[in-house]
Amino acid sequence: MPNRSFILPVILATLSMLAIGCREVPDGCADPYIMVGNECCVDSNSNGICDTFELAADENETEAPDEVNELIPSRQPEAKEPEPKLSINLSQLEEGINISYYPLKKYAFNDVKRENLTGIAATYDVRSSTQFNILKIKKPYNYLYHPENFTQFITKNYDLSMKNAKINANSYIDYQQLTESTWDGVTYLYTHELNATKIRGKDAFFEFHLVLFEREGKLKDMSSSLSLYVQCSPELIVEMQPTPTFWTIYTIGSPAKQMQDEFASMLIPERPKMIVLAEKIDSICAGDIEKFSLKPNEVIFYGVDGFNPDQITVNSSEPLVIYNQNNRDEVMIYQLTLDEPRKTLYSPQFQYDEIYSVAMEPGNYTLSAMYYSPKAKVIVR
Repeated sequence: MPNRSFILPVILATLSMLAIGCREVPDGCADPYIMVGNECCVDSNSNGICDTFELAADENETEAPDEVNELIPSRQPEAKEPEPKLSINLSQLEEGINISYYPLKKYAFNDVKRENLTGIAATYDVRSSTQFNILKIKKPYNYLYHPENFTQFITKNYDLSMKNAKINANSYIDYQQLTESTWDGVTYLYTHELNATKIRGKDAFFEFHLVLFEREGKLKDMSSSLSLYVQCSPELIVEMQPTPTFWTIYTIGSPAKQMQDEFASMLIPERPKMIVLAEKIDSICAGDIEKFSLKPNEVIFYGVDGFNPDQITVNSSEPLVIYNQNNRDEVMIYQLTLDEPRKTLYSPQFQYDEIYSVAMEPGNYTLSAMYYSPKAKVIVR
């Protein structure tokens, strides 16, 4: 039952307000009242309309829009963040890399055939070369427009790599045990790391995996991978491979823990080298492509393809610089034979991708590499 003690005061208050606004005056209405029917009401602005009627009309006008707004909420257009433009496309990136390195290096990029892709790996294609892999996001809705998108992409890819590494390691042991009795009892040690770094102020990531197959602590086999990932555009990610000097010789039966420690020590000097590569790639991605050119005192050795150029003139005040681009797995020793008086200079041993620098006295020299027939002429003034 409703509470009548509340309703009655409201009614009385309403009647009181009407009594103040309009009153019955038998002998006409004194100013500021006007006669409406048999009653007087206040007309303070002398416009012939009772103030109470004007007040009611004003209230209706101000309240009506609120009622409409409650029924139909106003909708502001959502501000859509503009999508950044793709700064560089795939062909421009590949061309830029080769412009920056040729004739020192020539990278041929090819599509990588990948099967049974799952998770994040199914969202991109891969173009591969000897030093760089390019990951190309397939669909625009997967593009990496923000730094946190890149971090999430790398983290998911790393998690998938760990999962696949364990599956592949177990499968490899099972396969070897089918044909090799010496693999009975073999297990594996798995080391993996994902480390963030900065390349010219931008996020980048080192990823390392090392699988050592061992039995009773003795090495049976191994596999390793090291990569540095840099985002080139929302669509493209460049994966740097280690430099050619990142390798080691291992012996079956050597202590597995020793090999694990050796790789840990190898990572220390290798990472700065890969950062140098990444900085150059980031410049290319930004459109700052610096064409590589040999200085007059520099020469490249390609192995069986010889020297480039095959005739060099240098001043005695500057050294002769030789880039070893013989990609065979062998050390190189260079010979510089002076015509008059006859004498030969021998270089130390150099690995692929290493540089040899030597100062010489004036004269005419023949440059050659031990066990290789191509030669170059060097004139020192």
